[in-house]
Amino acid sequence: MTEKTDDEETGVAPQSSRLLGLWRGMTLLRESRIGMVGLALVMFWILLSIFAPILPLIDPLQQYACCTQLGVNSHGDGGEFFLLGTDDRGRDILSRLVWGGRLVLFWSAFAMFVAYIVGGSMGLVAGYLGRWWDGVLSFLANVLLSFPVMVMYLLVITYLGGASGANVVFAVTFATAPAIFRIVRGLILDIRARDYVFAAQVRGEHPIRIMLVELLPNVRGPLIVDMCLRLGYTTITIALLGYLGIGLPPPSPNWGTMIADAQQFGHFGVNAMLWPAIAISTLVLGLNLFADGLREVSLRD
Repeated sequence: MTEKTDDEETGVAPQSSRLLGLWRGMTLLRESRIGMVGLALVMFWILLSIFAPILPLIDPLQQYACCTQLGVNSHGDGGEFFLLGTDDRGRDILSRLVWGGRLVLFWSAFAMFVAYIVGGSMGLVAGYLGRWWDGVLSFLANVLLSFPVMVMYLLVITYLGGASGANVVFAVTFATAPAIFRIVRGLILDIRARDYVFAAQVRGEHPIRIMLVELLPNVRGPLIVDMCLRLGYTTITIALLGYLGIGLPPPSPNWGTMIADAQQFGHFGVNAMLWPAIAISTLVLGLNLFADGLREVSLRD
């Protein structure tokens, strides 16, 4: 007599079971105050980024000659209202914050997506196939992890030709994919001997299908939590690269560049430095709290 799976015992189709699991997870997340606070902070910046083109904001690149002195300049000569003041070039800080958040979220998410595709694929192959695949990929990951992260960023971006969004993605992928590889590899090694994997092998399923259908969905929980944390790290990285002048190129609004531009003015630039610093802190805090909430949900489930 064959052993029934959980889905067969409950009479629920696999796809329906996954949807029910997702709904249950969202319900449990509502009971986590930390997770809901984090989700609120993250959604705040996501919604601002989505609706930035239709919000009544001043052009973030528009310079006003009347407001080039750092400080809280509330009004321009043309009746413009600057809620958070202007920078040293007379550009509206609020507008640059919102549009800068749009760029940071896009490039951070895209860089994490690419890094997880690369690192996750390597981890799946090494963890499931083992043998020389595991040896070669583990050696390559260890070599990349031996480089200091900032040195890796500088080498990759400089070699690829300087500051640009694509180069930032390549740099983040090179620096982050090896760590993702280790996590995925460890999770796959833990579950590759489960009964449902053996059943798929007996059915003659292709190794790629086994890795993508049988293995990957069963490690998605820890990976989602890790992704939220790494997205926060990537946000800080993009801001730091912008601060060093090797991140997203000007004149695009960039939180790190905003801090670097205002720093040279000492205490006169405190207002222009404070708001992008708060933006970075709130977004990263939201991602970390949301990850903690997801971890609580996984422990309760």
